[in-house]
Amino acid sequence: MGTSLDIYFRLARHEDGFHPKAIEQYNRFISELDEVVYLNKLAKDDIVKYLSEREYKEWEDGLKTLSDWLENCRLVDSNYTESLIPFVFPYTGVYEIKPLLLRIAGRKESEKRYEAHLREERARAQQAETESKSFLANLDKEKTRLRQTLVKQKKPQFSYPESLAPYSLETWCELTLPTTDEIDQWATPHIQKVIPPLLRQLVSWNTSYQVLRMPYLKYEQLGVPCLTWYFKLLVLATLKLRLRDAQLEKEFAGLLRNIKLSDEELGILYIGPVEWESCEGFSTPLALLRLLSGNTPESPGIEVLIRDEKTTVYTVDGYDENYTELNRNFTSFIKAITKDQSLVQALLAQDMIDEYMAELVSAKWAEPLPVTVTVTTGGGPDLGAVTAKLTEMGWTEDNAKTAVEAAIYQQHASTQEIVETILEKSNTYPM
Repeated sequence: MGTSLDIYFRLARHEDGFHPKAIEQYNRFISELDEVVYLNKLAKDDIVKYLSEREYKEWEDGLKTLSDWLENCRLVDSNYTESLIPFVFPYTGVYEIKPLLLRIAGRKESEKRYEAHLREERARAQQAETESKSFLANLDKEKTRLRQTLVKQKKPQFSYPESLAPYSLETWCELTLPTTDEIDQWATPHIQKVIPPLLRQLVSWNTSYQVLRMPYLKYEQLGVPCLTWYFKLLVLATLKLRLRDAQLEKEFAGLLRNIKLSDEELGILYIGPVEWESCEGFSTPLALLRLLSGNTPESPGIEVLIRDEKTTVYTVDGYDENYTELNRNFTSFIKAITKDQSLVQALLAQDMIDEYMAELVSAKWAEPLPVTVTVTTGGGPDLGAVTAKLTEMGWTEDNAKTAVEAAIYQQHASTQEIVETILEKSNTYPM
């Protein structure tokens, strides 16, 4: 028969002694089995392995029926005495053999598929483990590379020149400075260029920044020759980069894996310095700068209106703005740079003006202020001029007239002296 189950069917095909018709019926039975079950793929051990005790009992009963039938089909003599041979095949007795063989074959095939599935799952798990280790290795590699990049970066030199450093430029005037949000928005594209793509969603940073106000000058005619002080805002951003604490769920080889990242410091990134923008500060008449350069508190056409520990308010005849308020650090700077040279030379040396502007400022430097003559009818102070001065400083006309009428002053007091008396009495200062 050529199957591994022949031992169960107990038929030796080439043995003599079985009636040819019995062999024919037996072979027909085996062929029927082989149509639904590949007998050559089943082994003896499969019977015990894949049948339950009850099923095995049914198997043994079917084989006994088949064996008994075969025994009854042995020839009693060499004449093939047919009358003695029960040729009717015992299908009823061996009925359970076919379904039992089907169960064996099905269970064996299911086990093969299950084992193949297990092998596939083990391979996927191994591949996922390999890919997750590769991901973590690449993560460490990128962290190391980023740290090396940050370590190689030197902090830029970012400070005022020695000639400006002692004079607290941030006190000279109020300027609109960039906000932290604006700095972050500007810095983000620069950060993304430095951080490797693998780390971009995993790195956070804290931003701090410094601003330098670098002065430069423009010449303007504001009733009188003036220099207007502008400031370039230079910004340096300092970012402390950290790998944030995170729980990642990533897919490797079709399987999800959880990856825990701990918070750790990566280093410091410097961006800049960059010129942010230019801001207009304040204007100073040349005549007032000439006064400050000469260490003289006042001169014709220039008077001190208010002075405290931080600022001095000057009025300058002919100046469109009526008065100018100068911080003490600024006036100290002007006095310092003109100690051994002219203001024009000092500003030129510090690159605050160019040679063309230096020639213009030199030509206008000695130009006198316009003469202001106040004529009164009674020989006393011009109270109308006092009222006008107060209204120029922001007083209402009614309040100014009331204050002038209530003021006590000498017969020969100047307009400026009366204004100062009224301001001191009312504790009102120009803004």
